[in-house]
Amino acid sequence: MMTIMVAAMGLGGAYLGWAGRLNPDKRAGVKQKQTHATIMGAFTLLAFLGASGGMLSVAMQGFPVGQSAHSLSAVLVLVLLTFNGIYAGTGFGAGNKRGKEATEAIAQGRRLHAYLGAFIVGALPPPCISRCTDHSR
Repeated sequence: MMTIMVAAMGLGGAYLGWAGRLNPDKRAGVKQKQTHATIMGAFTLLAFLGASGGMLSVAMQGFPVGQSAHSLSAVLVLVLLTFNGIYAGTGFGAGNKRGKEATEAIAQGRRLHAYLGAFIVGALPPPCISRCTDHSR
């Protein structure tokens, strides 16, 4: 189930984020970015729910949760997703800057958000697929 969610929502949301970023039609780009934010917010919520269910499953099977590669990779992904969402939601690091300085800070922040998001979605499927069946590692 989590693999389907990652493939559908994660890749779809990442695609919309990049499409909105690169779209020469600014109006369409804004709509794509809004849809990206909605999908990735839901993706993050479902990832938290899936991770808690997965950790509960690992614990109920008698495996040590803290030593499970599956649990550790889930925590890492959740931390990165949370950071990336909060970073975007707080204005991409513009802070109290104004004018040209703020515009440059936002452009750099959007770039960081885009590349970190691409890394998260790109790195997510391989650990999940290779480690989902062996909780003892």
